[in-house]
Amino acid sequence: MNIYWDIETYSQCNLKDHGAHIYASDPATDIHFFCYAIDNGKVQMWRPGDPPPEPFANPVAYQFVSDNWEFERAIHAQILVKRYGFPPLLIEQQDCAQRLALASAYPAELGLRCEALDLPYRKDEEARKAMHRLSRPQTAKKRKKPEDPAARERDLALLLERCKNDVCATRAAYNSPRLRPLLPEERQQLLLDAKINARGVGANVPFLEAARALAIQERNAINTRLNELTAGVITSVDQVSRIMEAVNACGHGMTSLSKRSVATTLAHQPTGFVRELLELRQRGAFASTRKFKKLLDYADPDTHRLRGTLRIYGAGPGRWSSIGAQLHNLPRNDAELPSSLINALLAGDRAELARFGNPLQVVSGISRAVLCAAPEHTLICADFSAIESRITAWLANETWKLEAFRRFDTTGDKELDLYRVLAHRILRKSTSISEITAAERQLGKCAELACGFGGSVGAWRRIAHDADDRSDAEVEAIIRQWRDQHPAIRAFWRNLAQAARVAIRTGRPILVAPAPRPPIVAAFDGYALTLTLPSGRTINYPGAHLTPNTKFEDGAPDIEFFDNARRQWKPVRAWFGTLVENCVQGRARDLLAAAIIRAEARGWAVVFHCHDELVIEAPEGTVSEQDVLTLLLDPPAWAAGLPLSGKVHSGPLYLEAPETADPPVPETEQEIVEHAVDAFVASTPPNEAIARSADEDFLASLGSTLAPLTDFVTLPMDSSGRVSCPFHTDPQPSCKIYSDHWHCFGCGEHGDRIDWLTRVEGMTKAEAIDAL
Repeated sequence: MNIYWDIETYSQCNLKDHGAHIYASDPATDIHFFCYAIDNGKVQMWRPGDPPPEPFANPVAYQFVSDNWEFERAIHAQILVKRYGFPPLLIEQQDCAQRLALASAYPAELGLRCEALDLPYRKDEEARKAMHRLSRPQTAKKRKKPEDPAARERDLALLLERCKNDVCATRAAYNSPRLRPLLPEERQQLLLDAKINARGVGANVPFLEAARALAIQERNAINTRLNELTAGVITSVDQVSRIMEAVNACGHGMTSLSKRSVATTLAHQPTGFVRELLELRQRGAFASTRKFKKLLDYADPDTHRLRGTLRIYGAGPGRWSSIGAQLHNLPRNDAELPSSLINALLAGDRAELARFGNPLQVVSGISRAVLCAAPEHTLICADFSAIESRITAWLANETWKLEAFRRFDTTGDKELDLYRVLAHRILRKSTSISEITAAERQLGKCAELACGFGGSVGAWRRIAHDADDRSDAEVEAIIRQWRDQHPAIRAFWRNLAQAARVAIRTGRPILVAPAPRPPIVAAFDGYALTLTLPSGRTINYPGAHLTPNTKFEDGAPDIEFFDNARRQWKPVRAWFGTLVENCVQGRARDLLAAAIIRAEARGWAVVFHCHDELVIEAPEGTVSEQDVLTLLLDPPAWAAGLPLSGKVHSGPLYLEAPETADPPVPETEQEIVEHAVDAFVASTPPNEAIARSADEDFLASLGSTLAPLTDFVTLPMDSSGRVSCPFHTDPQPSCKIYSDHWHCFGCGEHGDRIDWLTRVEGMTKAEAIDAL
C-alpha cells in the first residue's frame, strides 16, 4: 500500500539558503503538522502530541510517497524519529513523485505539474502567503510585535487545506498514466542517488572563506577605481545603466552589459576610458560573493559536508542537475593554474594571485578546490574523454571516426586528438596540433559537438566569436568539409528525424537503424513521442505533434512538444539536431549511471559526479586510480563496439592542477590593458564610503531576501518610524528609519543599512552583511 504525505514545518533557519539537510537538523525547526492518505483513502492529519499514525508506527508493509523526498526524508529522520519517536524508514520504502515526473520530462513544481497533466489541483495564493507567514524565519520586528491569535488560527486553517491539497495532488500526479514507470535499474539508480545525496561531499571551508573575503575586497577596490575614473558618476559595477550611458556617450551602442556584449565592444578597440571602464566591469563580474556564501551556507557546520546538491533527471534528457549549492558549474582549470595559488589565497597574498592575471578570475580558475576529501581520505576523479563525439559516431556507425578514436586511445598521440585537430583549424595555428592548449582544445570540443549536432554558422559564432574573424562563407566552407567527412552521421540525422515523424503519423514503433547498429526506437502513444535508447530507457516528449516547417517552405514538418526547462511548461520545436543531441547525451548519462551502480556495488563511496565524471572518496591507499578508471571504462552489454577512453586524477581536492607553474606573459593588447587595470586597482587605497555603497549595491541585488533596517534598530521607535538621533541631543525624535537607509532631519547625519549597523548597533561589516 502507498502512503502519500506532505509535511508543514517552521524554523528560524532559512530552507532556501541552507538546504533540507541543515534545515531539518536545526534545533529551531519543528512541525506544524503533516497530512497523509493511504492509497485512495481520505486525507488524515497528524500533529505534534499525537501518537504516530498506524502506517508510520508499523511501516514495513507500506511505501511512502512524497513530492520531493529530499525534504520529507530529512524531516522524518531528524525530527519525527529523534523527537517524536517514529520508527525509521528505509530508503527502499520511499519514492519521490517529483523525480518520477522529471523522468518523463514533466515539471518539478507540483502546481505546474498538475496543470501539465490536466489534473484539477491548483495552488491557492492566500494559502501560500499563510505558509510563508507561519514557516519563514521571523524578523526582529515581527518577534517584538504581539501575536494575533485569531490571525494565526486563520493562517493555520489555510495551511492545513494547502497541505491536504498537496497530498491529493501528489497522489494524482504520481498515478497519472502519462508518467512512465521506471525500469528496475532506474529505480536502483534513484535509490543510490538518495544515498549519495545523503552522504554528501566535503566543502573546503577555509578556501571558501578566503575566496569570499577576496571577492569582497576586490569588489570594493574596483568600485573605488570606478569612482575615480568617472569623477563620482559611477561608484559600483552594479550600476548598469550608468555604465552603459558612459560607454554610449563615447560613440558606442551597448544595450546590455552581458559578457558577450562587453567582449564585442572591447573587440572594436574603444578609447582608453571606455576600455578601462569595461575592463573594470568585467573584473567586478567575477566577484562571486554570493556563490561562495551559498556554498558556505550549504556546508554542514559540524561535518562540512554539502548534501542534497544533485537531482536525478533534473536536466534533459535524464541527466543530473545541481541544485542549491550549484556544484555543476565549477569551471575547469583550463589555464593550468598551479595548486600553489591555493596557499596564496589562504594567506591573502593578492600579489601572488595577480601574477597569474585578474585575481578574481584566477580564483575562479581554481574554484574546484572548494570540494575536498574527508581527513585521511582522497578523492579519485575519473571522467570519459570525448564521450559525446564518440557516441555520435557509434550511433551513426561512422566507421573511420571510430577507428580514429581507437588509434588515438592506443597511441596517445595528441596529433590524432580530433578535438585538437579541429581547434587547430579554427585558430589557424602555425604550431603543431600537439601544442594546442587545454583551453584551446575545449574550443575544438565545442565546435565538434556543434557540427555533430547539426549546427551551422550560428552555432559556430556562438562558440568561437572571440577567436575567429572568418567570414560566414569561410565558416560555411569548413562546416561543409566537416559534413562531407561524416556521411554516416548526416544519414543518422535524417533517419532519426524521419523515424520520429513516421511514429507520430502512424502510431507504430519505428526502428531508426537495423542491426548491428545500436537500437533506437521511436514510438508514439497518441500524446507523447518516445525515443527508446539502447539501454532500454526512454526519452519522453509530452504533447508531441507535427507542425509545418517554419524555416523551409517545402521542408519536412517540425515536431512540437511541451518542454519543462527553466521551470516552465511551454511548446518548443524539435529539429533533427535536438533529437540527436538528446540521444547522444542520454547515452552518455546512461554510461555514467551504470558506472555509479558498479562503483557502489564494490563498496566504493560515490560522493559526487558531474556530467561525464565520477568522483569516489576512499581512505588513503585503499583504492587505486587505475581501478576506478577501469571500472568507468567497462562498457555495459548494450554499449558493445563503443570505444571508450578516459582520464583520472586523485588527491585531497577536486581541483586538478600542477603543483607549480610560471605566470603567463601578457601578449595581446587586451592582456596588457588588464594588467594595467589590475595595477590601478591594486594601488588604489580603499574608500570606505565607496566600499559601503558597493556592499549596499550587492545587498540590493539580492532582492526581497533582505531584512529591512527597521528590524535591527534597538532604539525606541515611534509610530512614524523615527528615533532619537544617536549623534546629537534629540529630545524630539528627528532621525527617520527607512527600510534601506536612515536620515536625521535635525543634524543631517545619514547612511545606509550597513552604516547604521556598524556605527550605531556595533556590528562589524561582515556581521552586518550576514545579518541582512
